[in-house]
Amino acid sequence: MLRREGCLKAMPAFLFAVACGCAFNNGLPGDLVTLLGDSGIGIHVLEEHAPFDSRAGFVRIAHDEALEARIVAAFDLLVIDLQDPVSFDLAGRVGGTPSALWGITGDSPKLLLEDGGRFLHLYLMVTDDGRAFIFAEYAYG
Repeated sequence: MLRREGCLKAMPAFLFAVACGCAFNNGLPGDLVTLLGDSGIGIHVLEEHAPFDSRAGFVRIAHDEALEARIVAAFDLLVIDLQDPVSFDLAGRVGGTPSALWGITGDSPKLLLEDGGRFLHLYLMVTDDGRAFIFAEYAYG
């Protein structure tokens, strides 16, 4: 049982984190930026969703066909049929209708992270309203 004194002691750290803009997420957005950066692709994250209690998440980036083509080429992403169940799953996470979807899953060395971890998959999705998202999920272990 957490006593009132314990809550009061924890409050300054929490307030500091909020005040300095520290994000409470699972680290995935930063790992995506680093992974793409290591491939020579810089992205500007417009929005992120990576709950602290999850292995998955996404970032929203500016819709730019040239940038998307570079991501597809750098990670050997394959076109995914828009009727594939993964398309519906990803669209449900962000709201919208996919107009294009690419992805890679499995043991690709392109999904290895600097710290020795890896992603299970990497998806790039563009929606019909002009938004672009990169989805990933950490592998177990």
